[in-house]
Amino acid sequence: MTMDSDFRRRLESGTLTADDALALLEWQLSLPDTQIDCALIRECDLFLAPDSPGLPDAQREALYRRVLAAIDAGIARRPSPPRIRAHRRPHRALLIALLALLLALAVGGIAYTIRRGVLNFTEDFGFAKMVSLEGAEEFVSSGSLAHLELEHVTVDVLEAVYDGAELRVVYSLTAKSGEIVLSEHAANAYLMPGEAEGDVHMCDFISVNGQDAYFYDTWEAPGDAPGQMLYYLQTNLPEWGVDVSGAQELTIGLPMLPREEGQRGWGQVTFTIPAAVPGELVRSAVIEEARCGGHAVTVERAVFSPLNGYIALRVEGLTREFYLTKMTNLCEVYGEDGFVLTPSRSEGPLHAQEDGSMVLGFAITPPENGWPERMILAMELADYAPDWEVTLKIE
Repeated sequence: MTMDSDFRRRLESGTLTADDALALLEWQLSLPDTQIDCALIRECDLFLAPDSPGLPDAQREALYRRVLAAIDAGIARRPSPPRIRAHRRPHRALLIALLALLLALAVGGIAYTIRRGVLNFTEDFGFAKMVSLEGAEEFVSSGSLAHLELEHVTVDVLEAVYDGAELRVVYSLTAKSGEIVLSEHAANAYLMPGEAEGDVHMCDFISVNGQDAYFYDTWEAPGDAPGQMLYYLQTNLPEWGVDVSGAQELTIGLPMLPREEGQRGWGQVTFTIPAAVPGELVRSAVIEEARCGGHAVTVERAVFSPLNGYIALRVEGLTREFYLTKMTNLCEVYGEDGFVLTPSRSEGPLHAQEDGSMVLGFAITPPENGWPERMILAMELADYAPDWEVTLKIE
């Protein structure tokens, strides 16, 4: 790739064009496999995507600095002309495929997704299957949601999704050494890039509009770029009493940075995503029948989306003692045919009310064939007593 003065001037002034982005893609895809900068390709892809929300000024300036650094590094290590020509041919097909994808983005408005994101992080693990229904992509915010350059590591928030109850985030830590290190104390686990040097530490909770929530699922996996580790976080906001009703956006903080002098809490990597969700894709539920030992049951909150199902039930007269001694904190979801319909998880008591009622939360994986009109939530009781059953109608 020829680096002329006009091209550099456009980069330095923040006026990158679509032709420039395509030129960058062609240059990257002409390099040997070991020299391709996947993060740079992803940024060019985002730049060319018509539905990309764009970057804040600070992140855009950081991106241009990265592009210039990548170009300068590429020029410094550029192999001899014969080797460049030798590598152009096999990458030409990849370039054509990528340009075809970008054309599809421009014509069809296909949502941008990353290879291991909030909808598919565990897809090749062989366990922990992730299920989402048609329309789930409409909830996802992708791109450079946050970017932070530290001394030894680069932090990027790549994707986030919120469906009115569940929140998922995927972020990466990329060691500037270009290497990731296996942990000595756990099989198939890696040390966090930048942790040993004190740049970052384990993110074990999340802040949403100033309120804290903790995770019920976390995963990690090596990324595609040298030295990159990917991290997946999943939580349910109502479970932790996080109230974002009426909010137009969620301001999310990942407290993974060291405390600054005079600061009480951990430093946070922050970003925002829309709080509003596609209303036509989110359904609610009502109770058609409840057989719960004579206790009246009402719906406190119900969110059934293409990503996840969540319902909170208020049970009148349910005491903490009864819950702890007579209930097992296990549940099943059945179809009308009496067979187990889909995996589910009890989140236990969310809170007890002064009026003697208790609110119980349940998370339900979307059935692969979509949400049915009716399903039965069964709460298991101890000592072989008949399970409590609530018949739900999805609206």
